[in-house]
Amino acid sequence: METATPAIVYKITGSGTEFTATKSGATVGTAGQPIQTVINAIRTDADVADCVIHFGDGTDTLNIGTTSAIFNNTGGTWGLVELRGKITSVVPYSSNPPAGTIVIAGNISVTSTADIANTVNNGYAICPNSTGTLTISGGTVSAPLGYAVRSDFTSGSGIGRITVSGTAKVTTVDGKLAIYIQKGSLVIEGGTISTSSEKTDASAVNTIRIDAGPVMISGGTILVSAEKGMGDIYAVCNNSTDAVTISGGTISAIGKGIAVANSNTGTVTISGGTVQATGTYGLAVRNNSTGKITVSGTAHITSANTDSTQGTIYIASDGTATAERLVITGGRVENTSTTTGNAVYNLSSTGGVTISGGTISAAAGVAVYNANTGKITVSGTAHITSANTISTQGTILIANNLTATAERLVITGGRVENTSTTTGNAVYNNSTGAVTISGGTVSKAGAGNYAVYINSTGEVNITSGTIVGNNYRVP
Repeated sequence: METATPAIVYKITGSGTEFTATKSGATVGTAGQPIQTVINAIRTDADVADCVIHFGDGTDTLNIGTTSAIFNNTGGTWGLVELRGKITSVVPYSSNPPAGTIVIAGNISVTSTADIANTVNNGYAICPNSTGTLTISGGTVSAPLGYAVRSDFTSGSGIGRITVSGTAKVTTVDGKLAIYIQKGSLVIEGGTISTSSEKTDASAVNTIRIDAGPVMISGGTILVSAEKGMGDIYAVCNNSTDAVTISGGTISAIGKGIAVANSNTGTVTISGGTVQATGTYGLAVRNNSTGKITVSGTAHITSANTDSTQGTIYIASDGTATAERLVITGGRVENTSTTTGNAVYNLSSTGGVTISGGTISAAAGVAVYNANTGKITVSGTAHITSANTISTQGTILIANNLTATAERLVITGGRVENTSTTTGNAVYNNSTGAVTISGGTVSKAGAGNYAVYINSTGEVNITSGTIVGNNYRVP
């Protein structure tokens, strides 16, 4: 049985412009050299073997000032590199060549449990520009005023894969982004990734922004906090044409933020984990473009948003496309506010919403609110429920939208119910669009109001299914 060769351990100490690398107490190369000279000396000494580089003496943080520590294969070849210890810099922003406290270039793979920081405005803590992998499994990567991790965006081949796992912390405060992916892929299995701002005019505060993918999130905690923010405040923002898959973990927006946003034609699939917004104006999920969002499996999407023109899931306008914008086949989508608030709100989208499974609920507001001509389809095992007591609303509310007469709601299966035993409706159509029911159950508890209420000239066609409660009314 072969025994793996232990990685060679190097320690770098020093300050200012003079640094020294040691191995087992012996100096590697020449003592008192610039940081890049020391990094290159370690590469030569390791000679392709895997190695561990420990920054600092075990107590103090190694401060490398305005010069990056660059890992590349120019003049030699690295094996697998593991980073430990503590390192900080004030390396200024640069896109070409990329600059940061740690820069990774070429076909190099790096793992890190180190504390890595850049404290200058717009600075990068780690700038990966490699076809290898970067795995952050411990330590803290921080850029209080800039980008904790940013893949290069103007030169090089990009990163093969970035993975965050274990006990890693990736963070920025009043900065730009905790993680910005412009090339390569991102995998989040654990750790905590966070961005926060206390500025009253905070805008464009993103924890993770994705301009390229794919991205897979299966664990960990992702958080954005901006109690006083006013702009685009996202925990996860997909601005790519690629896929984002969320199967676990917790993604949270505190204050006025949005937990997950889809802002391009890429797809977002949420099949597990929790996506939540805790503020009264926060959104759990927002679709800003024509890319499809799918909710399935054991996903839990929740908010307590009280704005009557928003929702736990919010679908914004994006032209006249009629393709599906939201598909729910499982999981749970809820608005837990006990005063008002919607679970799914289609503001001004002509795109479709298809619900064939899962539970969509609003404690006191509207479970599914359609404010445009996009068609809502309910089928399968879908369960849509509320206890809304407002006589001019319903568990599903179809709002007025000028003179459009096409179908706005089609129910072929599932259950739509209003559990209020007093006033309230299960389906309320206040539009000129048609409602078609050919299956499933539409139910209103108690004696107040209606299972189906038509408050406009929109047609109602009920050919099958079960209507429980007072019969529908056409004015």
